[in-house]
Amino acid sequence: MLAKVQILLMLCLWFQKLAVEAEVNIENTDPPLFLRFINLLVNDAIFLLDEALDVSSFTFLTLCSKLRLESEILTFKMSHCMSRSKFPVKFLHKCKT
Repeated sequence: MLAKVQILLMLCLWFQKLAVEAEVNIENTDPPLFLRFINLLVNDAIFLLDEALDVSSFTFLTLCSKLRLESEILTFKMSHCMSRSKFPVKFLHKCKT
């Protein structure tokens, strides 16, 4: 347990040192290698998140249009079946198109 606390404390101090170093070099035209790596890592994460949201919205829109089409087909079949049938509405499932 003590080793985990020590590792956590070392990581906190290391990240604090990195944050201070990043703040000092924020306007530098040639930032340190680790700062460039973090910058590229964050940019890649943002790009991947954006791509995932685009794909999920496309999938959602495709699913919605598919369901809308199925709903329209079902509505057409029911109206066609009702116009041909002389049965009450509860017998619609027996009507064949």
